[in-house]
Amino acid sequence: MILEGARTIAVEDVQGAGVCSAIPFGRRGELAPEDRDAAVSPELKEAVLVRDGCCVVCGARENLGPHHLDSHADGGKSDMRRLIALCLRCQGSVHDQDVILRVEEDGTVTALDRDGRVIGKPQSAAEVLAEADESCPLETIERRVPPAPEAEAEAGGAAGPEAAGEGEAPRSLDSIEDLPSELTASQWRALQSQIEWSPTHRAFLFRPDGRDLAEFLKVSGTCPPVGASGPAAAPSGTESLADFVGQRRAVENLLLAARAAKGRGEAMGHTLLSGQAGLGKTTAARLLARECGAPLVEVLAGNIHDPNQLISLLCRLQEGEFILIDEIHRLEAACQESLYTALEDNVTDVVLREGGRTRALRVRLEPFTLVGATTCLGKLTPPLRSRFRLLERLEPYNEEELAGVVEKAAGRIGITVSPDAAREVARRSKGTPREAIRILGRARDVAQLAGAQEVIALAHVVQAAERLGIDERGLDPVDREVVTLLLRRGKATGSETIALRIGLDVETYKDVHEPWLERSGLLERTRDGRVATEEARKLYGARVKSGA
Repeated sequence: MILEGARTIAVEDVQGAGVCSAIPFGRRGELAPEDRDAAVSPELKEAVLVRDGCCVVCGARENLGPHHLDSHADGGKSDMRRLIALCLRCQGSVHDQDVILRVEEDGTVTALDRDGRVIGKPQSAAEVLAEADESCPLETIERRVPPAPEAEAEAGGAAGPEAAGEGEAPRSLDSIEDLPSELTASQWRALQSQIEWSPTHRAFLFRPDGRDLAEFLKVSGTCPPVGASGPAAAPSGTESLADFVGQRRAVENLLLAARAAKGRGEAMGHTLLSGQAGLGKTTAARLLARECGAPLVEVLAGNIHDPNQLISLLCRLQEGEFILIDEIHRLEAACQESLYTALEDNVTDVVLREGGRTRALRVRLEPFTLVGATTCLGKLTPPLRSRFRLLERLEPYNEEELAGVVEKAAGRIGITVSPDAAREVARRSKGTPREAIRILGRARDVAQLAGAQEVIALAHVVQAAERLGIDERGLDPVDREVVTLLLRRGKATGSETIALRIGLDVETYKDVHEPWLERSGLLERTRDGRVATEEARKLYGARVKSGA
């Protein structure tokens, strides 16, 4: 086990009378190794396992080993009276301090959870009454009577609260063992106050509240929508996905899938939209939901910090509802894993942990459609990518398409743009509608101050772009600085060196500036680094010679 990377166990003095608590992993005993008692011999180990027969905490009969009740590393003896059998899982729980061992007066060992509650030991009526205060009168304590064999036979052998006879008192939700193996989305929502995600254990910590189990199992029905009360609102001036400017192949594929699913009365298949920022992935998702007549919930992946938040969002979705997770590649690995079965089978598998006990459950979701938007497709795990039925990539726009975007955007803000001005905006926008709309907004300000409040002309666009530092090829000051640097060096240069010389972090340089320079034919990647092209020398070489 040590060779395979398992953590070694070190223990400390018994803490308090009769209570044995191993020290956490990573700490060591204080007694020198030469002063410690001899290790447990094979013969002594066999004798302990024969005597106990199973793990004294959970009753498991496999992977057993002897455990020192007193700290062996601080002088505890390897003696039959101070050794007990524990399975590997409970050994870990003891050293994680999820389980505390207490030695009783008669020499038996009782396992307690973090809150001091006995694990796996039923309470007598006297013990229950001893813990109750005046608010719990005697007459409220009812004795559970198992159903007669005849009644059980008439019920078809069914078990649980639904099959209980009239003589059986209502059961309460006291542990994870009381939960059914499969929960509905409504039942999971009802447990939210008792559930917390633990990154350390990679599981949900469950704290039962003793609620009536029969009432809990009856929980059903719809929930209030997360963030939308009707069909997704389309951007102003855009009626449907068919009116989306550009991206014809992707739009036609999305329309086909949406209309086919709507005709069958089914939720549309899960969709992944990729492409650089500003191409309209969010707009496409909104129009897609609108095409299906479904509400849309929008959330940034960076705002989802653990699987509990993600599963809570999914459990609040109504049948047929859409959820957009923007920048989905930023989801934590545990959150991405929670989506595997959710996308494939409309269920999500969860692991619940209570004290030293662990249990796997399944939560069934309403049929829904996830639209993931990402600028870094490669950062999604392959299993998650493969579970999307539709994968569409949005490409940068050409000038003609962008001019159409500009004309529509001008109409939405109540102003007219001349054809020449629309094309000039498109030429300076790096192929992205978001950048085009930004330049258009500044051109509108320039036109307004010039007294032309109804029409944006070519001169207004040129002046606005110059104020923004954008030249006629769409390069901003940082882009031009990169080209100038490469021309001056005259040799291949690494991306880290480029970013350092122009005062940027490497990620910003590679994600924001380099793609457009390469697409424009001004920069080329080689095995040794980045180099400026002949096109760059022709267009910007004069700047280098003049020292600009």
